[in-house]
Amino acid sequence: METEFDALLDALPFPAVLLEQGLPRRYNRRARELLPDCAPGRMPAPLAGVLSACREEGELAGALWLEGRCYGLTLSPAGEGRQLLCLALREEGAALPLDAVATQLRQLLADLHLSTQQLGRVLRPLDDPGADRLYHVLHQGTYRLLRMARHLEAADQLAQGRAGMEPLDLADLCAALAGEAEVLTRGMGIQLEYETPLLTLPVLGSGSLLQMLVLNLLSNAIRGARGGGRVLLRLTRESGRAVITVENSGSCPADLSALFRPGQAAPVPGGGLGLGMLLVERIAALHQGSVLAMDTGAGVRVTAALPLGTVDRDLPLRTPGLEGEGGFSTVLVELSDVLPGHCFDYFDQL
Repeated sequence: METEFDALLDALPFPAVLLEQGLPRRYNRRARELLPDCAPGRMPAPLAGVLSACREEGELAGALWLEGRCYGLTLSPAGEGRQLLCLALREEGAALPLDAVATQLRQLLADLHLSTQQLGRVLRPLDDPGADRLYHVLHQGTYRLLRMARHLEAADQLAQGRAGMEPLDLADLCAALAGEAEVLTRGMGIQLEYETPLLTLPVLGSGSLLQMLVLNLLSNAIRGARGGGRVLLRLTRESGRAVITVENSGSCPADLSALFRPGQAAPVPGGGLGLGMLLVERIAALHQGSVLAMDTGAGVRVTAALPLGTVDRDLPLRTPGLEGEGGFSTVLVELSDVLPGHCFDYFDQL
């Protein structure tokens, strides 16, 4: 029976590992070729760094960076307390769905133009109750357009593999983002919390891209937690990696792996493009890291694990500011698809 199972495992056209109690029991031939330090009972280093933050049993999906190439990762129950881990090589140079971005951008521009035309009529008299609503549409639409423009720029940057890496304090970055996001989500009835045992966490990375990674994880979690849910951002250090975990209380997509596949859903005006998680994956890959999504039974947990790199202690650590180009709040821009219109009120008074 064991021999037959080994034969079936070897017949799989991709690297596969059978786990028992969280540790490898069998590797197929392709997995042994990809993971030269594999042995029964011992987790290979590349997998240990990724799976250390996801110890519970259950389905996982994500992306893993190995030997300079990106692999789609799935972890599924295989019966009798076992799990099957599969790795599928992603196509080289898979295109980001920028045509979907352009379609959504044109729709938002049309909405913005229509609202601007109507604004002049509504503002006379000034106490017209419709003025506030139209101002919300105008300002929120502007922030959504800025978000798309920034995502287009990031997509181009990632496609070319160019990013300025510098010493950063990831603990300060996460704390600052969580602090501003908590104020904005409080009025939605969503409890956003930040947890970390770390006072500081030096990493080598791109500040703007890591901000985008964290905020896109928060945006997805907030969308899934609508209606008085909870969102938790956690930062830890495990196995020489910075581990960023975002989880919520809410529903889970039927197919977690679809989160990491471009073009799986048509864009919905005002509801986002579904590009955020793909950018998260690419940003993690640029930093030689990986991303996993897990159904916790009470919501979704997404974990990004990034190598810390070697940071020169004599160099000052930088924490990117929250005010982006043109004075627009980076947090408001990245969360503009999930925040209610009244969150943009106070900009009218500047």
